[in-house]
Amino acid sequence: MKLLLITASSGQIKRIRKSRVIAFQQLTMPYLAALTPCHWKVEHIDEEVEEIDFDREASLVGITFHTPSAAHAYNIAARFRSRGVTVVLGGPHVTLMPEEAANYADVIFVGEAEQIWPQFLKEFEQGIYNNHYELAEPPSLDQIPSPKKELFHRRDYSSGIVCATRGCPNSCEFCTITRLLQLA
Repeated sequence: MKLLLITASSGQIKRIRKSRVIAFQQLTMPYLAALTPCHWKVEHIDEEVEEIDFDREASLVGITFHTPSAAHAYNIAARFRSRGVTVVLGGPHVTLMPEEAANYADVIFVGEAEQIWPQFLKEFEQGIYNNHYELAEPPSLDQIPSPKKELFHRRDYSSGIVCATRGCPNSCEFCTITRLLQLA
């Protein structure tokens, strides 16, 4: 089984991040890779530093993205789905807009995926997976593995980062973090 994980970033977002020196490593896909059974071959494309080869073979493609890259991520999904590849979408935008995202994917993940990703992969292998996965409550971070650092692509000052906690104690009305974690 071959899993292609994509951290999607539209051209516009890449320009904004570069102009503001916001280049920290996204951990979602290296974490999911660490939770993927060892018999899967896992590759990661981080669009901040690498372009997608749409001819790349994959049994399954997982894409994570933020709202400003939604249209771009949906186009990526469409290209793989047109080849018959199963596409999973997740991330902040999917969590906030699951009905929209479901139109562009075979499977969506709402909220945090750590505790249900291995279950999904087992079901996928058996051909009996669902099209919507969502935890009833936020996951515990006690047992999550370290991210697969060999899948990091960025050379920045945050290459040693890990998550000790998630969320924020503030509830600023303009911020989605509190809303995202309430949904998880």
